[in-house]
Amino acid sequence: GNGSVLYLSANNIRKSLQESADVLSRDEGALFMGLIIGDDRQQPATMITAFRNSGLSHLTAVSGQNVAFVLTVFGSYINRARTWWRLGLTLFLLGWFVVMTRAEPSVLRASMMAAMSAIAFARGRDLPARKALLYSVGVLLAVDPLLVFSIGMWMSSLATGGLIFVTPWLKKLLHGPQWFTAPLSTTLGAQLGVMPVSLFIFSSAPAISLVTNLLAVPVAGFVMLVGMPVAFICGLLISIFGPAVSPLCELAMLPVRFGTRWVWWVAAVGERISPQGMANVLLWAVWAAFLVALHRSARMHT
Repeated sequence: GNGSVLYLSANNIRKSLQESADVLSRDEGALFMGLIIGDDRQQPATMITAFRNSGLSHLTAVSGQNVAFVLTVFGSYINRARTWWRLGLTLFLLGWFVVMTRAEPSVLRASMMAAMSAIAFARGRDLPARKALLYSVGVLLAVDPLLVFSIGMWMSSLATGGLIFVTPWLKKLLHGPQWFTAPLSTTLGAQLGVMPVSLFIFSSAPAISLVTNLLAVPVAGFVMLVGMPVAFICGLLISIFGPAVSPLCELAMLPVRFGTRWVWWVAAVGERISPQGMANVLLWAVWAAFLVALHRSARMHT
C-alpha cells in the first residue's frame, strides 16, 4: 500500500504480531497484544474492569518496561555498531516503536526518556533518571500542551517518579531477603506514585495491587520479552507459508499462552477478593503496619 517505509514496516509488524495472537483464544490474544504493544481494542469490558480493579491496568499500557525490552531484544545488534551509528539506530528504533504503538502518551514519555539517556551516553555523560523524567515531560508538553489533559501521561509520569524517588527510599527502609524487598519496594513505589491520580480520577486505589503486582509483573515481563520476537517470527512464517505452520506456532507460543493466562487469572482473582470502601482503607493500614514491623524487626536484628 501507499505510505512511508516507516509506517508500512510498523503496520506489517503489527500484522505479524496479530497473526500469532490469533493462534491463542480471542481473549488471550487480545490480552497478549495489550501486554506487548498496548493494543487493548479487542479486550472485553470484563477484562478491562478486572485489570483496573486489581491494580494491573498499567500492564496493558505501553511503558518504559516495554521500551526496555525492545531495546534488549535488538540490543545485541545495535551494540555492534560504533558510537554515533549506535545512537542513530537506537533513536530510529525508538521512533519506529512509537509509530507501531500509535504514539500513546505513556510510550512517548518512555521513549523520550530513553532517547535522552542514549544521547547523553553517546556524549560520554550520565543523565540521572530524575532529570531524564523532568526533561522528557517538559519537552513533550512544549511540543503538545494538550498532553497535560492526558490521564495516561500523568499516570505514566507519576509511576516513573515513584520508581525514581520513592523506591530507593523504600529499599533503604526495608530490610530482608532481596527477592522479597526489591520487588515489594518497586511495586509500592509505583503504586504510591500514581495514587493521587487514581484517587482523583477513578476514586479508588486498590490495596490488593501490592499482591497482584508481585504475582503478575514478573510473568508479564516474561511475556513481553519472549512473546514479541516469538510472535513476530511465527506471524512471519504464517504470512509466508499459510496455516500449515499454525501447529508449529501454537507449540512455540505455548509458554506465552501460559504466561498470558496467568496474568489474566491474577487480575480476575484480585478483582474478586479486592476489598471496597473502608475495608480497602483498612487493608492499606495493614500494609503500612506490616512495613513498619518489617523495618523495626530488621533494626532489632541488626
